[in-house]
Amino acid sequence: MRNIKFPICDENYIEDTYSKELWGDLAVECPHCEYDVEPKVVVGCAYFHPESETGEAFAFAMCPRCEEKIFIKYTLAVEPYQYGEFGMNGETHYLAIRKPQTYPAGSVYYDPESIEQISPAFIKIYRQALQAENMGLDEVCGAGYRRAVEFLIRDYLIETLPDEAEKIPSWPFADCINKLDDDTKTLTQGISWLSTDFVHYSKNYEDYSLDDLKEFIDLLVLRFQSKIKETLAIKKIANIQEKRKANGTKK
Repeated sequence: MRNIKFPICDENYIEDTYSKELWGDLAVECPHCEYDVEPKVVVGCAYFHPESETGEAFAFAMCPRCEEKIFIKYTLAVEPYQYGEFGMNGETHYLAIRKPQTYPAGSVYYDPESIEQISPAFIKIYRQALQAENMGLDEVCGAGYRRAVEFLIRDYLIETLPDEAEKIPSWPFADCINKLDDDTKTLTQGISWLSTDFVHYSKNYEDYSLDDLKEFIDLLVLRFQSKIKETLAIKKIANIQEKRKANGTKK
């Protein structure tokens, strides 16, 4: 837990502000790179309700990892100092920050580090599509999500079919899909079919929305996350086997 000083606006003194230290865990999950980070606060302010002893703190910050901008809302609560501790001026309570919410909101449920080892382009394109959606650009983000999936599929095949690596970038996407196992193929075909509604003039699947497309992509990414981890583990095991052979180890 660490402190940060914010200008506070008290509802009983609406025309005045004063600086006060807030204490708590500032860490959030960056909505851009999806890593847990302690953001670098550029500017912040807070509003406090003395009667209910609650409030909100708002921060415009930067992620120290990807350097993207984040807007954060923290909940404030009055908490007692523990174990006989006191504040600098003898206070028995302090303002604590809780429950951070970050904006832009929304993310796909995956481990970016494992996916990034196979398809960093997928992560980059998906995040740009997500940013477009959060900005209300609903007519363009669907095409971005579809493009992200194509990069993920091709990059995965290049990793797992090294003998075909030079040909895979020029294969029709349908041929790429046919190289997948049955369950993954079905899911990817569904994404490919539905995504045409967000690319072409006419819509063929009026009963389905962008949320359905994103749900399919979430499931696909979770499936690939497992596959990628398995592929990387098998490579590590193969390296171990080579070292064992080189050292003459039999058991």
